[in-house]
Amino acid sequence: MKQCPIFCRWILGERKTKKVLTAVRPLVEPRGKAKFCAHRGNIATQEALFRVDESVILIERYCDRCINNVK
Repeated sequence: MKQCPIFCRWILGERKTKKVLTAVRPLVEPRGKAKFCAHRGNIATQEALFRVDESVILIERYCDRCINNVK
């Protein structure tokens, strides 16, 4: 699994907050720029939204194969 960015590690580590999956939605890129899957590096087709704190939402992008394993 790919590691979170430094900010995410700070939130999850120091504050002992877990990320909770809140929604999954199709990825729509208006300019046609490719986004890549957080696990495999394939072209992403879905976005997973996680609640990390009351005011922080983390968005991770996944391919169709990986989105089924997201919790």
